[in-house]
Amino acid sequence: MFRILLVDDSADDVSLLTGLMKENITRPYEVYVATGGWDALDFLHCHGPDRDAPRPNLILLDINMPVMNGLELLSRIKSDPELALIPVIMLSSSNSPAEIRRAYATHGNCYVQKPTSLDNSQRLIQAMQAFWMEMVVLPPYEDETAAVVTRDR
Repeated sequence: MFRILLVDDSADDVSLLTGLMKENITRPYEVYVATGGWDALDFLHCHGPDRDAPRPNLILLDINMPVMNGLELLSRIKSDPELALIPVIMLSSSNSPAEIRRAYATHGNCYVQKPTSLDNSQRLIQAMQAFWMEMVVLPPYEDETAAVVTRDR
């Protein structure tokens, strides 16, 4: 089971992305949603109502959020030894070179400008599945056995 944590304060963006995942992702997955940085940290650290939360394989993280923006959350994730190995895709409507540099300097795994059309949003989800869910070999967590898994293509 591939687990995705989507961190975004925009209900419209969450609805669009989760709907496109449902339509386009063909392998077993679960998506969890956090509406801000503190919610995401509670989920990742299994606090409060998220005490049984599974560790995500991938985080989709919006940069422009109130209270704790995505770059602040990314910094906290990447500085925590328990969370640092989780790949983080930074999502933003901005194409500011300074923001892109900050995202990579803070160890984001990639920076994606939020698509402005339904077709491009669909391509983003399909590319995410093809690369992150089918091609990339992710590190096992401490509590998982390090078994080699092969996938039929």
